[in-house]
Formats: sequence, structure tokens, C-alpha cells
Amino acid sequence: MTRYDLACVETDAGKGAGHPFSPPAQWQGSASEYKELIRDRFKSMEYRQIFVSWSWYQRARTVAYQGPFATEAAEILEAIAERHPPPAITRQQ
Repeated sequence: MTRYDLACVETDAGKGAGHPFSPPAQWQGSASEYKELIRDRFKSMEYRQIFVSWSWYQRARTVAYQGPFATEAAEILEAIAERHPPPAITRQQ
């Protein structure tokens, strides 16, 4: 099982499975290509669940964005949070 550090979004290439915002090793794409890469990953349920959970986390806590696509990653998470708000939690009596 992969563990994620939700307090840090790493966008440097080649960071591995624990960093879904990290492009593959040796990747040299532009900012628009990076956004397309993350869009493609978001289409996969494997990534979608973690991206949505991460977007909820960043709404409630401080997240450090690192690497060459830190700004793009922050924008992506904010957009996901707007489109996929956390479910309302009600207390049962």
C-alpha cells in the first residue's frame, strides 16, 4: 500500500508512487503539458481518489508545494476541491 504525505505536494520528476503530482523520471514537459498529465491521471480511479482526498485536506490544513510545477499543482487541487466538495457530515442522535 502506498502512503502519501498530504502535507507536501512534490512536483519534481521521478519521485515515485508516493508522489502522484510528480511526473515520470526524465520528464521535461511544459506547464500546460504538466496539467494535461495530471488531467490524464485524474481520469484513473487510482489517482482520482487520492487527488480528491488531497484537495479536501488542503482546504483544512497547510500544504507545502514543491518543485517546478508547484503553482500548477496548487491550482489543480483548488479546482478539484471546488468541483468535488467534501460530503456533509451529520451527527446521528
